[in-house]
Amino acid sequence: MKIDIKTKNLELTDEIDSYAREKIGRLAHFDKNIMETVVRLFSGKEHTSETKFRAEVTMHLPQTMLVAEAKAQEIYAAIDIVSEKLERQVEKYKDKIIDKR
Repeated sequence: MKIDIKTKNLELTDEIDSYAREKIGRLAHFDKNIMETVVRLFSGKEHTSETKFRAEVTMHLPQTMLVAEAKAQEIYAAIDIVSEKLERQVEKYKDKIIDKR
């Protein structure tokens, strides 16, 4: 699975890069058909909340695209939350594919 990581107002350190790749890369074992994943990491206060970091992930699979977003006080927490959301979406996607067979 190809993983692209992009940032805005945030320096992409080696630690953040490897953490995001590890957490999002784990999802490949749920479905081998994941073609590409784009991870976007943002820093900065949101207009209506105190959260400082946001993680958005777009995952391309055959015939569909999964999208998840998470906000948190720490970038690592945002990555954890978004990976959990995507894991649930990938499992639902697999269930739908199996049901169609």
